[in-house]
Amino acid sequence: MLTIVIPTRNRPDFLARLLLYYERVSCPYPILVGDSSDGDCRKEVLNLINHFSKKLSLSLREHPHNPTHGPGEGTISCMAHILNDIQTPYVAFNADDDFLIPRTLKKCVEFLEGHPDYSTVHGEAVLFALKDGFVGGEIQATSRYSQRALEFPLATKRLFENLRKFLTTEFSVKRTSLMRKTWQVLHQLHLDNYWGELLVSCLSVIDGKVKKLEDLYMVRQGHLLQTGAVSRGLFTWLASQNFAEQHRLFSDCLSRALVQCGALNEEEARELVKKAFWAWLSNGLMFKWKANYSQNFLLYQEVLQKLSRRLPHLREAWHVLKSMLPGGQMLLPALLKRSSPYHEDFQPLHEVITSGNSFYPS
Repeated sequence: MLTIVIPTRNRPDFLARLLLYYERVSCPYPILVGDSSDGDCRKEVLNLINHFSKKLSLSLREHPHNPTHGPGEGTISCMAHILNDIQTPYVAFNADDDFLIPRTLKKCVEFLEGHPDYSTVHGEAVLFALKDGFVGGEIQATSRYSQRALEFPLATKRLFENLRKFLTTEFSVKRTSLMRKTWQVLHQLHLDNYWGELLVSCLSVIDGKVKKLEDLYMVRQGHLLQTGAVSRGLFTWLASQNFAEQHRLFSDCLSRALVQCGALNEEEARELVKKAFWAWLSNGLMFKWKANYSQNFLLYQEVLQKLSRRLPHLREAWHVLKSMLPGGQMLLPALLKRSSPYHEDFQPLHEVITSGNSFYPS
């Protein structure tokens, strides 16, 4: 009923870690890897596919890298092409440095089967950071990665609320036909990371409602090798030469989608898209300004850093305390407790990630 799609390029170590996890949890779903790697990395990916295919339903689609592509275009191009090969009615996009929980994927499919007015389903999510290195080793900290539901009956309301308080649905379970259409549109427009992530989520909420389950759905890694929109500064993006043209393509696309679903006429659609994008942009700029220039915020960070240096166990004690408070269920001390509702799904991930820095088969 569902296929996991993994686009990757020159990161066989991340792919090896992810496939080892899926092997450990006996993932029952077919996994399609779209590889754009070069040279030795391409050979390593092929070796990984041959090894893990013994226990996983695993297949490879090679998608040679185009050096003229801008940031994010390679992934968009890869997804637009390999989605044509998906035969299952549902699909989940899996970045090579993140993990999806197979048991929750099953629940997502079951929900979509019974609710045709929904386009997207996901669940709770965790963000983690490693103490040293990028692929394996000790987990320094975890936190909640924001996921939410958008169940308003009107597409206009879902779109505005999605951008007012942004929700990425890029990694959620979706109907294959809708996901294929979305990524083909992205490919045709030649959008970069920021616009691509925004448009994927916005088109999803126009297509239907968004459901959030209470189960652990995804575990994401935050690190300096990320290739998504977060790796690029917001102000740098706004000041880029192609911002105006990409904004026009983005606005035109969303306005057409609203008109086609019968929500608004063209003038009303353009005004709503403008208003919603301003809401997203103002929130993002204010957050970035506070983080970079607010004296109160910077002073607060400096005080915490000094306390951490003087009292080396303060940070650890604070994380343990927070895990006991409401909203602390996604912190590492809480996730490692057997009493946690997420422990059973988190523990196999934890064992794979902390087992070392080499995940290649011997």
